[in-house]
Amino acid sequence: MSDNALSPQKNHRRLAETLVDRFAQRMRDGVLVRGEKLPSEIHIMEAEGVSRTVVRDALSRMQAAGLVETRHGVGTFVLDMPPPEGFSVGPATIATV
Repeated sequence: MSDNALSPQKNHRRLAETLVDRFAQRMRDGVLVRGEKLPSEIHIMEAEGVSRTVVRDALSRMQAAGLVETRHGVGTFVLDMPPPEGFSVGPATIATV
């Protein structure tokens, strides 16, 4: 493997972070508003071209940050707007998930 190749785990993390950033931007832009239901995991997978694992990781990160709430059997809903300077989840926050 070359030095430039990403390990599957690093690639997975990067894809999840990118997906979180995309959803956070949609929230900031008003495309997704408080109380709105997010698309299903399968729809997100198809629309974004990522695996279910990546989608679930991104949703978990957004839950940990208080941006969304998942109701079992119902769906995932927008709670709060991300900060305007950008959204990031640090290792301490991820460790609590």
